[in-house]
Amino acid sequence: MQLSRRSLVLSPLLASVARAQKEKLSALVIDGINNHDWEVGTRVIKAVLESSGRFKVDVSTTPRREAPATAWESWRPKFDGYDVVVNNFNGGHLANGIRWPERVEQALEKYERAGGGFVSYHAANNAFLKWEAYNEMIGLGWRDKAFGPG
Repeated sequence: MQLSRRSLVLSPLLASVARAQKEKLSALVIDGINNHDWEVGTRVIKAVLESSGRFKVDVSTTPRREAPATAWESWRPKFDGYDVVVNNFNGGHLANGIRWPERVEQALEKYERAGGGFVSYHAANNAFLKWEAYNEMIGLGWRDKAFGPG
């Protein structure tokens, strides 16, 4: 059998695509605080992704709302090892909402700027009113009408 020049170029490409389709994508779900039942939400997100056969899913749970600052400072999810981060965290949509430690916010920004995938799941679009980069990541969030164009 004689291969055409086009076949010689496409064969390695198709083999690469087939290999990539067999490898599972890695997803990180962030949860811990939400105005909805985040534990059930995370279980469903994880089940849906894993049942597709295409994802390996890890979960990083924030400290409780009333946890001491030291617990929050020691919470450090490692975004870089994942193909996608799914946010199921909502610390509130008002100015007094819970924020992540600055280093965690900066790490997510760096990850996203470098091409990491990001999904804001349901009420997570309510979070982080004053975090400008997050507002850009989600595009349109649950905000008061005075917040800006919507």
